[in-house]
Amino acid sequence: MRCSRSVAGQHTIHHDHQDGARYELIDRATGGIVYTQDVSASGEVPFNYAFAGVVRARESISRSAQNNIAQFLQALETVDVSKPMFPNKQEAP
Repeated sequence: MRCSRSVAGQHTIHHDHQDGARYELIDRATGGIVYTQDVSASGEVPFNYAFAGVVRARESISRSAQNNIAQFLQALETVDVSKPMFPNKQEAP
């Protein structure tokens, strides 16, 4: 997780949260890494979402996590699982 911050504008305060995650798909039979990716995403919540700042902060974390997972799933659509990124050295060619 990188950082969580509140941003004050002229007449608004919103919560912005950014996080990162590393996703890896591993072939359990061979131990080779089929796919790996670092994903960074953010989630913003405007002041009018809730009066309590802690509620806005939690929602910005939730939105950030949801955006992070969505980015990973979009990238996963293009993965060819028959071609591992990092094959196990013991695997036959």
